[in-house]
Amino acid sequence: MAIVAQSPILSANHLHVLAPKNERKHLGSFSGLHCASRDENLCLLLRYTLSSKGSFGWRFFGKICAGYSGDFFELDNGKGHYNESNQSAPNQDTIQRQYVSNGDEMELNVRIRSKKLLERKHNREKKKRKTNGHVQVLEEPQSHKRIVDNRSPSKQKVFRYFRDSAQVRPMSSIEEAKLSLAVKVTLMLEKTKKTLQEEFGRDPTMNELTRATGIDEKELKSRLIEGSRSRERLLSNNIGLVISIAFEYRGRGMALEDLIQAGIISLMRGVEKFDHTKGCKFSTYAYWWIKHGITKAIIRHSRLIRLPHHIHGLLSRVQRARKLIRQDPKMNQNPEEATWLAGLTPAKMSLLMLAAREPISLDRPIQKGSYLNHGDSVVDDRNDSEAKIIMKKHLRQELEKLLEIVSDNERDILIYRCGLERGRGMTLAEIGEIFKVTKQRIGQIEKGALSKLKQPEICERLKHYFYSDADSFL
Repeated sequence: MAIVAQSPILSANHLHVLAPKNERKHLGSFSGLHCASRDENLCLLLRYTLSSKGSFGWRFFGKICAGYSGDFFELDNGKGHYNESNQSAPNQDTIQRQYVSNGDEMELNVRIRSKKLLERKHNREKKKRKTNGHVQVLEEPQSHKRIVDNRSPSKQKVFRYFRDSAQVRPMSSIEEAKLSLAVKVTLMLEKTKKTLQEEFGRDPTMNELTRATGIDEKELKSRLIEGSRSRERLLSNNIGLVISIAFEYRGRGMALEDLIQAGIISLMRGVEKFDHTKGCKFSTYAYWWIKHGITKAIIRHSRLIRLPHHIHGLLSRVQRARKLIRQDPKMNQNPEEATWLAGLTPAKMSLLMLAAREPISLDRPIQKGSYLNHGDSVVDDRNDSEAKIIMKKHLRQELEKLLEIVSDNERDILIYRCGLERGRGMTLAEIGEIFKVTKQRIGQIEKGALSKLKQPEICERLKHYFYSDADSFL
C-alpha cells in the first residue's frame, strides 16, 4: 500500500498518545516514521478520523505508516522500507489521502483504487465486445447498467411484460380460494342477468336484478366489483405462466404475440371453470387450459391449409423423434430411424411429410432471376379432351348403377359425402343435420354402404377406370 501525504505526518509518539491503550500495541514498532512539525489541528483531525473508524481504523492506519520518505512511504508485505520516488500502484490496493487545511475547515479526501474493480471492468468490456446478439450492455455513470434492446417494439413490450409479470407476488391456496369464490358468485349474478335480459328483451334494471337475486342493491354492486377485481387478479398473477408456455411453442407458424393472446383467452376460461374445492393450485389447473388453447390456435391458424388434429399429433411425434436423434450421437442420422422411433410405417411417413409441406404461390418464380413462374408450368385442365369427356360420362353411368345396390338413405349419404352432385363433399356433421341424426350414426351408415360396394365383381367392372387421372373424372 502507499500513502501520498502533502502535510506533516505525526510521529509514532504522537500516535501512541492519540491511540487508546488497547490499540497502542498496533503502533509499537513504527520507528521509521518522522515528523516535520507538530500541528494541533492535524492531531485533532487524526483523533476524530481514527476514533470514528474504531479498532480496525487504528490497525489499518498503523500498518500503512511503517515507513516514510519525503512525501511518500510504502509498506511491502508488512515490512517498512524507504522508497525515494513515486512508483506505480502496488498489486493490492492503492490509497491516496490528501489533507487540506483552510483556517478552521479541514477535510480528508480518500480515494481507494481496487485492482479487482479494474479486473471486473475489463471482463465487462470483454463480454461487451463478444456480444453479437440483440442485447448490448452499455456502461453508464454511477456504475449503472442499461439494457439496450434492438428487437422490434412489439417484442420489446412482450419481454418487458414478461419481466414485470415475473415480479408478481405468488398467492397462497387460501387467497386463490377466496378469489375463486368471488368469481363464482359474480358468474351466477351475470347468468341471472342474462336470463332476465332474454326474458324481458332488454337489460334489466338494478331493482329487477335485486328482486331476482334476493340481494340488496348495495351488496349486489359490491359483489360485482369484488368479482371483477378477483378475476383480474387471477389473470394478472398468471400472465407469466402464459408467456412461459407460449415460449415453448415458438417457431410453429404463429407469432409469439398471437400465442400469448390465445393463452390468455384460455386462461380466462380457466378462471371461470376453476373449482378450489378439488384441492389443487390454480396454476396447476390453468396450465392445462393454457396449453390446450395454444395448441388449438396452432392447429387452426398456423397453416394456410388446415390439417386435422391427429395429423398435428403425428407431426409432433416425428419432431420429438428427430430431436431425440440429434441429441443422441450413437443413433443413426437417417429418416428410417426417425420413422421407427415415431412408430410409423415408411408409407405413412412419406404421406405425412407430403401433407406437412408448405404451399407456395403460383406467382413465385421457378428459380431466382427466372422470368417463369410456377403458374406457367401448371397444366390447364379446364378444357378436357374428347376422350376424357366420354370416359367421365361412362364412369358416372357405372356409379349410378352401383348406387342402386344400396338403400335410398345410403345412396343419399354417399352422394353427399363424395360430392357427386354439388361437387363438394360434406362432413359427417353436416349430413347429420340434414337427416336429424348424429354424425356417428352417419358414419356407421356410410361404412355399411361402402362394405356392400366392395365386392370382387364390382371392382372388376371399374378396373379399367383406375389410373392416375381417374380422380379428375369425378
